[in-house]
Amino acid sequence: MPQRNSVQHSSGHFVREIMSPLGPAVAPTATLAEAYKALREFERDCLPVLEPTTLVGTIFADDIDKLVSKKGSDPKETIVREAMRIQVQYCFDDQDDGRVGQLMREREIPHLVVLDRQRVPVGSLNLDELPLPAEEPATP
Repeated sequence: MPQRNSVQHSSGHFVREIMSPLGPAVAPTATLAEAYKALREFERDCLPVLEPTTLVGTIFADDIDKLVSKKGSDPKETIVREAMRIQVQYCFDDQDDGRVGQLMREREIPHLVVLDRQRVPVGSLNLDELPLPAEEPATP
């Protein structure tokens, strides 16, 4: 009997059909204060870090809070590169949204940056914005 989480849910739709526009991004040389302002102003949990159009990391409000509160860093002097995450979770805009959503749920990934096949960031995908998969029929 196959395991439930090994089933691949296909929706027949591409990620590009449901993703949000890329929105704000920051450079690795921006200050933490600038990044924090953009996070709050655009009501985001995460910002992509681009150099110049290449995705080099992501930064979360929690990353900024930890660096400022635990290490006493000055957010007006400390740059994003010092707090950003370099292991970026991403998907491609031509991937099946059902399969991507399933992987996000299984791996508890709340946010993905969406890239085109030239690896240019084109959007974002948040787990809470994805439609829930259709229920599988019960097997006797």
